[in-house]
Amino acid sequence: NLVGTHDFRSFQNRGTPLLDTTRELLEAKLVVHDTSSPDTPPWMPHQAFEAKLIEVRVRGRGFLKQMVRTIVGTVVEVGRGRIASAEVAKILAQKDRQASGMTAPAHGLFLDSVDYEK
Repeated sequence: NLVGTHDFRSFQNRGTPLLDTTRELLEAKLVVHDTSSPDTPPWMPHQAFEAKLIEVRVRGRGFLKQMVRTIVGTVVEVGRGRIASAEVAKILAQKDRQASGMTAPAHGLFLDSVDYEK
């Protein structure tokens, strides 16, 4: 489970010199959107395409460079059966970028909101 405070060195972009790679994730979940609903937004794939829209939602107190994209890429590799889901915790513990999955492309990635504590 990626939620919680962990050293996310395995999920940061290579070549980013940081002394502290510990970050806190408040939420990390998959949301599979129902494309058969009459309320389906027009930008979602039509059910005739037999496609699914899967959202990876990540909330945290801070992120490393390309950390979310690498988490998503690793989740995709799990979905494709190239990485076992039980391996994700081991990848996190290894603190080695080469252990994690690909860096997902930037298109489709968006920042929903930023909240600042007082």
